[in-house]
Amino acid sequence: MWLLPVLSYAEVHYRFKFFFNWLHRAQPEIIADVPQRVQAGKPVPLLVVIKDAHRYPITLTRISALIDQKNVFQQEFNRSFDRLYQDVIVRIPPEYFTPGEHRINVKIEYRIGDRVVVCYNDNYRTTSHAPLVVRITEQNYPRFENCFFGDLHVHTNYTTDQIEFGASLKATVQMAQALELDFIAVTDHSYDLDDDPNDYLSNDPDLPKWRRFQAEVAEVNQNENEFCVLPGEEVSVRNEQGRNIHLLIFNHDRFIPGSGDSGERWLRFYSEHSLNEALAQLDDRAAAFGAHPAARTPLLQKWFIHRGDWTNADMRTPGLHGLQFLNGADRAEERRGLLLWKNLLLAGKKLFILAGNDAHGNFSRTRQIGVPFVNIAENEQHLLGAWRTGLFLSPGKLTPQR
Repeated sequence: MWLLPVLSYAEVHYRFKFFFNWLHRAQPEIIADVPQRVQAGKPVPLLVVIKDAHRYPITLTRISALIDQKNVFQQEFNRSFDRLYQDVIVRIPPEYFTPGEHRINVKIEYRIGDRVVVCYNDNYRTTSHAPLVVRITEQNYPRFENCFFGDLHVHTNYTTDQIEFGASLKATVQMAQALELDFIAVTDHSYDLDDDPNDYLSNDPDLPKWRRFQAEVAEVNQNENEFCVLPGEEVSVRNEQGRNIHLLIFNHDRFIPGSGDSGERWLRFYSEHSLNEALAQLDDRAAAFGAHPAARTPLLQKWFIHRGDWTNADMRTPGLHGLQFLNGADRAEERRGLLLWKNLLLAGKKLFILAGNDAHGNFSRTRQIGVPFVNIAENEQHLLGAWRTGLFLSPGKLTPQR
């Protein structure tokens, strides 16, 4: 699994037997983040994620936000954290901000037993701990009449494994709303959705994690009048060459397994279904799109987890509705994807395109494993809402069926 590209919060407590892990600390992972952009006059949601506190319990005492080295907003706590995943959102009032770019230095104070501990922006080793950046804008995102905008490739903490995890669905929805999104598609990995909720290295054939995900999405959609979560899945399937590629499936009420590149079972890299077989299982309500088909697969992934690329033949597979090559990455990948799509159109193969960002809880900063067990890399790619898909729909409540 550590050979996969990881785009999410870095899991630092996993390690191979007899291997030294410099990133490991006897603390839960603690990460702060804010949306990259918020409309003027609206509060700025500050998310603090606390992961693996069931191993290393803490008591959160205070969160302080130093804004542009001038103004301080703080909120007191006396809250115990002792579960696998917990988070808290602090809303910084709009009067702390003027239009423009702001830097927020988040000070998190907590106790481990009787010891008082402080971290800034995260408690990872090797990260910059630099202030978070948010842009306050007086302008709304561009809109068209009856056009709704969303991010169609999003991960939550239902994606949790040896090296990565996302934010909770509830927190992701609140951050998406602050970013003026109308909907998101949650497409957690097939090889995570079949896990035992308490052990990401074990599978549960009763699929409690998948069922809980479906129930939580339904609950959000029932309670939200102006926002919609489209349930989905990012399935590992075999391409025409027998290698693992990823397929986005939306609005399908049956789980489709895919674990060839999960890293859960060494030397077992054969995904359960080919692309053709997975598409054949979909009903008329579901949609299927090729995930990041213009991304180039690193050589080590080809060798060790049998990862491959989307081929021209794969993209012509009957039942495939389109491609999601706008993925929040670099411009070169976007240009390659656009060229792929143009060539398919010129050859008579008509496919829709989608924009998503492959965000795994990344809102203003991406923190991911760089060298496994050695360092964490930071960048501003794959941020929620950076790329958006617009859908023209008649007025009315957004639902997955629409």
